[in-house]
Amino acid sequence: MRSFKSRAKEIMDSERATSGILTAVIIATVIVLNIVIFAIANIATLSFTVQEQDKVVLTGNTDSLFDSAIKSGKKVTINFCFPKREDLTTHNTGAFVHKTAEEYKARYSDFIEIEYLNLITRENSRGEDVSAKIKKWQKDQNGNDNYLAKGSVVFECGENYKVVTDTYSSAAFADFYTLDSDGNATSYNGEAFMAAMIHWVTVNEHPTAYFTIGHSEQFDRSFATLLTAAGYLIDTVDLKKEDLVPKGNDLLIISNPLSDFAKAIEGSGARTERERLEEYVLAGGNIYVALDPYVSKLPVLEGFLEEYGIAFSETDSDGTLIRDMVKDPNKAITADGFTLVTHFADNELAKKVGDTVSAYSEGSVIVREAAGLKLSKTAMPLLVSTASSTLEADGKQIDGEGSYPVAAVAKIAGERNKVASLCVVSSIYVSVSDALITNRYSNADFLYSLFDNFYGQDGMPYGCDVIKTDNTILENLTLGRAKVYTALILAVPVMIAIAGTVIVFRRKNR
Repeated sequence: MRSFKSRAKEIMDSERATSGILTAVIIATVIVLNIVIFAIANIATLSFTVQEQDKVVLTGNTDSLFDSAIKSGKKVTINFCFPKREDLTTHNTGAFVHKTAEEYKARYSDFIEIEYLNLITRENSRGEDVSAKIKKWQKDQNGNDNYLAKGSVVFECGENYKVVTDTYSSAAFADFYTLDSDGNATSYNGEAFMAAMIHWVTVNEHPTAYFTIGHSEQFDRSFATLLTAAGYLIDTVDLKKEDLVPKGNDLLIISNPLSDFAKAIEGSGARTERERLEEYVLAGGNIYVALDPYVSKLPVLEGFLEEYGIAFSETDSDGTLIRDMVKDPNKAITADGFTLVTHFADNELAKKVGDTVSAYSEGSVIVREAAGLKLSKTAMPLLVSTASSTLEADGKQIDGEGSYPVAAVAKIAGERNKVASLCVVSSIYVSVSDALITNRYSNADFLYSLFDNFYGQDGMPYGCDVIKTDNTILENLTLGRAKVYTALILAVPVMIAIAGTVIVFRRKNR
């Protein structure tokens, strides 16, 4: 009987074993390379490849934000939690933020100062002790914890301060950028955000934007950043458990719920979300609602909205109500016809919002996959599609060409002469990062104008320039290095395959 060793040698020398080993090596190599590339991509989050930092210049559109503070003699300090200026000027993402701060300081030399802080030694760049400030900044003015770390930027005016810390990426300064769903920077919009934070600390009172929770709500993080830039504090509310009493210009946001709000069981005596929504509105509370028309019907929430004159347009399809989607086969910006360029409706409120937007940008708002809205009572259209649009349900056209509302507003008379403002958008796309920061469309300025003219919040950073970038999977690499890595990725398995072919061929011809 042959020994195990000789049998094993025979198996290993066979062509089948050689091919199997080579296949395994190739698969293992590809897996390892994919892991390496995935790691590089994640480490590189929030890199920014535009190198021409002289592009970071101010438009001047935010000058009016500071007029009152400057006239009253206020001073604002922008505190970078970096020990030295040089640490920032060479930082991948911080260099842009620092350049913007220097632009503001140069423009408003008697109003804005820049300081650098070492959080470890608790000293500023002049060697002065700042322990008391750092301790104070670890709590906001409402007593909530502030996360303070290297890379934080603290805006300060007298006793007012605002701490901005990146908790989303490893590179820091995410709030000054627009991030896509993978956390990669698609644009730098530091002018608007920094102007908003400078203005923030010169104002003593701030309304709160509450996001409802408990219904699998979804929203783009860039929307929360935009709300912060608009001067709102951000919080959440669970209407199943707690009342919400509006104060000033507070705003309730219902963003793409996937499940319905609760309605009371008759005779139970339990307080429900529907009742709390009603009470909030009657107390003068403002609401912004963004709904996905492809989500299953939400009868309680939609019934609440319909009570104030705003409902989806729907068609009966074999006993099932199908939402009527707005399609523009002639002027849509995607081939499927569902990415719409909308304009402002012909009524006083829509015109007021639109005129503000048009003063700073082109005024067109981009919306994707929007349902038509059916309006009654005192509800008014805000955004409408072009006149070449049609309505489609279940893949079939059900109405001819015309302008269809995709966003609507209603003013609601409440108790003690209080008036609530309700806005409903039949698409979740208005406030996503891809739509908020574009070269041609005005979604960000539209939302700012909505907060300003409709919800009574002032001090919006309209019309600021952004620097856009295109990202690849190797965001943190220069184009040249990316090509090298790509070549290596492709070359290694090819080289292994060639080597394997040579080995097999030589064995066949022994």
